[in-house]
Amino acid sequence: IILAVAGVHRMGWEDRISQILSETEMLYAVGQGALAIECRKKDCSLFSGLYHVDTALCCIAERSLLNTLGGGCSAPVAVHSRLDSDGTQYLTAAVWSLDGRETLQKSASTTVAKQDLQNGDCLSEVSFCGITEDCIGKYYIRQAVKLGVDLANNLIEKGALKIIEDD
Repeated sequence: IILAVAGVHRMGWEDRISQILSETEMLYAVGQGALAIECRKKDCSLFSGLYHVDTALCCIAERSLLNTLGGGCSAPVAVHSRLDSDGTQYLTAAVWSLDGRETLQKSASTTVAKQDLQNGDCLSEVSFCGITEDCIGKYYIRQAVKLGVDLANNLIEKGALKIIEDD
C-alpha cells in the first residue's frame, strides 16, 4: 500500500514506513497536498500565518501546466515542483496514455528573486487559477505561470496531447 508520508507521520506510524518514494520514482497530482482557504478580502490578514509563498508559486506553475494541456482532475498528468532557497523554481511533469504504455516526462526551471519574496513584495493584487494574493508581486506570479505554460508547450511539441487523447 502506498500512503502519503505526511499522513503516516500525523498518525504516529513512522515505524511502519518501509520506503519513501522520491520525486524521481513517483510524481503527484497537480496541487496535491496544497490547502486552499477562502475568505473575504478584508479578512485576508486572519490567514496570513497560513500562507506559504513557495507553495502558492508551485501551485500556480502546476495549474498553469495542467490548464495549458487542457487537462482536469482525471487527466493522466503528474508533476513535481519546488522552489529552492536560491530562488530557482523547478517543475517536472509527465503525461501517460490511459493504458500506461506511453509516457512523456520533461522538466523546466526559472529563477525567482526569493529574497524579494521574503521581504513582502506587495506590488498589487493578482488573481490566477483561484489564487488571489496581495503579497506576491505580479512578476513572481507571471514567472510561475510562464514556467507551467512553457513546460506544457514543450510537452505538447513532443506529442503529449496525442498520448493523452489516444485512449
